[in-house]
This record gives sequence, C-alpha cells and structure tokens, in this order.
Amino acid sequence: MRRSLGVLRTGEPDAERHPLPGIAQLETLADQMCAAGLPTRVEVQGSHTHIPASAQLTVYRLVQEALTNTFKHTPAGTPAKVRIRCSADTVTVDVTDSGPRPPLPGATASGHGIPGMRERSAAYGGTLEAGPLPGGGWRVRTRLFLDSGEAVSA
Repeated sequence: MRRSLGVLRTGEPDAERHPLPGIAQLETLADQMCAAGLPTRVEVQGSHTHIPASAQLTVYRLVQEALTNTFKHTPAGTPAKVRIRCSADTVTVDVTDSGPRPPLPGATASGHGIPGMRERSAAYGGTLEAGPLPGGGWRVRTRLFLDSGEAVSA
C-alpha cells in the first residue's frame, strides 16, 4: 500500500523508480503491440511537457485500452493509428483501426473497456466517442480538458 501511494506523491522515491506511464511511453506501447501482431503507429502533435502526470497517465490508459480492444476484436495484422494532439488547454486522443465490422465471430462485448474509457475521459470534462467508421474500421476519440481537475486514474 505504501508503494502504491508513494507512486502518487511527487518526490517520493518510488515515484522516481517506477514513474507512471505517459505520452512519452506511447511509442514503447506501440512497439509492444507491433510485436504482438498489431501494427501500430503513434503520432504526437504539439508539446506534452506541460501536461500534468495524471492527465498523461489517463491518455496512456485510454490508448492502451483502445489498442487492446483492437487487438482482441480484429484479425491479426490489422493496422492501428494513434494520434495525440496537445494544446495549452486540451489533449485530443484518436485511436483508429481498419479492421472489419461487425466484430469477429465469437467476439463478445461483455468487457468494461469502453465504459471505463468514458469514465477516464469524463474525469477531465471530456466525452468519449467510440464506434465504427464509414467504410470499415473503428475509432475511439476524446478530448481531455486540462483545467477540469487533477483526477488520478490508473
């Protein structure tokens, strides 16, 4: 418990040894997804250095969940693209894939992924859009408002 709380406090030794993932770690996440069979590209527009660690963690978790859903619900080799746009007051997250829709046979929508992403987005005053794209594929999109509060999500 002490270690978990230490990660949340700035200046604690555990926070330095085990930093929370953020926007800078999205390339590593993409590499892991590629190695697992989901070709993933990441594009970050604008500087993210001013974005609080808790908001960066939220971005990371949103992208992680969206890519996990793509991995689970599309054929192997389906490409995914992550686009993050950073401004002074907002962070926009777009994750798209070109997989077929409706979901693959046997795929179930019984998880908590999209509702969880909605909750994370709402903590920053955002709304999450998730659904099929015209012509195939799927998109998850949200905008986080940085002045909406310092919600900590893991």
